[in-house]
Amino acid sequence: RVPQRFRQLAECGMAAAIAPATEAPDEVLLKIFSYLDGKTLFVHVSRVSQRWRALVVETPFVKLNLSLFTKLIPPTYLRPTLVPGVGGNRFALSNPAPAAAAVDAFLKRASAFKHIASVVHDSLDARSGERVVVADSLVLGLAARSPNLTELHAAGLSDASARQLATHCPKLQRISLASRDLTNGTVAALAVGCPKLTQVQMNGCDLLTDRAVEDFCAQLPNLVSVDFGWNRRLTNASVLSVATHCPRLTVVNFKHCRAVSDEGVLALAQNCPSLEVVDFHGAAELTDGSTVVLFERCPRLKSVCVSSVSRMTDKSLNALASHCPNLEVIEANMCSGLTDAGVVTLAERCPKLKVVLLGYSSQLSDVAGVALGTHCPNLRKIDLTYAEDMTDQTVLAIARNCPMLEDIDLSFCQASDVGVVALAENCPQLTNVHISRLKVTDASVLALARHCPGLKTAGFLQCAELTDVGIIILSERCSQLTTFISNGCSKLTPRAFSALKRNCPHLRKF
Repeated sequence: RVPQRFRQLAECGMAAAIAPATEAPDEVLLKIFSYLDGKTLFVHVSRVSQRWRALVVETPFVKLNLSLFTKLIPPTYLRPTLVPGVGGNRFALSNPAPAAAAVDAFLKRASAFKHIASVVHDSLDARSGERVVVADSLVLGLAARSPNLTELHAAGLSDASARQLATHCPKLQRISLASRDLTNGTVAALAVGCPKLTQVQMNGCDLLTDRAVEDFCAQLPNLVSVDFGWNRRLTNASVLSVATHCPRLTVVNFKHCRAVSDEGVLALAQNCPSLEVVDFHGAAELTDGSTVVLFERCPRLKSVCVSSVSRMTDKSLNALASHCPNLEVIEANMCSGLTDAGVVTLAERCPKLKVVLLGYSSQLSDVAGVALGTHCPNLRKIDLTYAEDMTDQTVLAIARNCPMLEDIDLSFCQASDVGVVALAENCPQLTNVHISRLKVTDASVLALARHCPGLKTAGFLQCAELTDVGIIILSERCSQLTTFISNGCSKLTPRAFSALKRNCPHLRKF
């Protein structure tokens, strides 16, 4: 059918004035292409015609994903190599002389790189879940030919390659370098060569020390986001350096830096009042003495992670509830000092909560669970693992009031089919469900299959009453499943697992 507008134009004799998009001038198409994302350009637009494919390479796009960029390079230029790695095969672009020369030649021909502002390398493929490694030469080639580069995410770069970024990318503002090879010298070079840096992520860099963080922060007082998580050599001195030199901070992450103590957190509270995100997961030395002050002096906090901070009690939750009304994320797994009273106060005063992780908190009961379900309608994710006193009352409160819920873990609680069926019926957006060791039957599985077609993770550990019937129907209606956990489900037979393999092509863990 011809749209009404075009029929009117045809009647007026103006149809001839309308030219198809494929005939538009190059400069017009380039302008249009510049507003499209890399995936649309590389995967779809480039297939329209040879002319459009040539224009895609010349498009002044500003953001590039390396995993998509490789699709533009002719296959003969790249030699994929399978390398055994943790969690599956690691796909690396091999780097012998012919392949490297071909990539370099391609980079020189693509004049559009002068417009690139962002280069992103996804180290984990979203579809296959496998690690993806891109050769350093490709990352450096892009950096060297992108003088306006302001953002770079490249996991796994060697120390020598990372140091060259300081020379090639003086305009960098955001950088993410998760590399075990990164040394203190390279971090110092980046601080000097990239003076405009405001956001830094350097987690898992095992060779970094407190001295490197001190020198880095001293050179970059305008930092607003720092992520030094998983750096086991860093101590409380690094937190003090960050707090002292970077008063504009909004994001601080020292996850699994176990030496962080009250002294560092108090310095952050005193010097960085604009904090919005803090992560001190695993900081076992922290107490209410510092966290209460932090929450009182940083009212803009939206995300707080204090999991495994075992000394924290309801005093901290009360301070958080009283002073941070915009809180959206609270991660407090394995905080044994929390009770129903603190959680109720938090739920009542922080209605914007979207993520609540309170797993392994043995003192919590339905009082806390019902409060969360009643007062936090925006919940997307909740973890109540090992809350052994929580029953269907909690699950029903969540089901009735949190329709946007996507992820829930009720493992080892006291819920049953009553709660899980209600949850499936009222929360159709569920993608991750863990109901391990609950007293559930096929009724729960069938409800999930019927109402939650987007389910990706199903955890049914030690659910002894589940049978092949429920699992087969689940596999047929939830074909996007990627993870299925059923250890201890004694009634399941190979027939159920065969159905999962047949009907769920993305399943990689079960």
